[in-house]
Amino acid sequence: MRTPHYQYFLALEQEFEESIRFAELDNRNSSTFSTSYLKMLFAACIEVESVLKAISNRSSISVSPDNINGLRRSILGIYPAFHRITVEIPRYSMSISPWESWGNNTNPPWWHAYTATKHSRQTSYEQANQRNVVDAIAALFASLIYLYAEPSQRIHLDVEPRLFHYENLFPSHLVCSSDITFPTEHDPETPSPDEASES
Repeated sequence: MRTPHYQYFLALEQEFEESIRFAELDNRNSSTFSTSYLKMLFAACIEVESVLKAISNRSSISVSPDNINGLRRSILGIYPAFHRITVEIPRYSMSISPWESWGNNTNPPWWHAYTATKHSRQTSYEQANQRNVVDAIAALFASLIYLYAEPSQRIHLDVEPRLFHYENLFPSHLVCSSDITFPTEHDPETPSPDEASES
């Protein structure tokens, strides 16, 4: 089975890893912004949207997946606890929950940074920073876990991510073993995905 989305993620992860040579992945550099980060932010968010649309095709809910709000309702309709997934960057002792804000039916800060820099770059350029880029790539990685969650989509991988990690996902498989779990159940404290929408 071809894995173009995963291969794209690996290429993006490699580009981000190379950037760490110039700006260490550290909270003190979280607000560091650059043209390179802008390119990575755009690349990650465009790919996130593509992966989410692929996941939303499994939904029977009548929503428009043409924007992030429609995708949010669709994804949460399939996986109500999608927002609870956490991925790791062990090398830097980091844990990231890139979709956490979906639990409150709001879109993540890194997504707002993407739309802001896309539409108002002159005033929002500084949002293309290290923090938003690493969160966007983490969101892509987390989304891929769900993309390949269905039995028909389960794949065997030869190349592991160099930075990102999720539980027992590697070295040999991506969501293709019964000992791997990820958030799928509804969180009773989470508002219904239809209760609110945000641009």
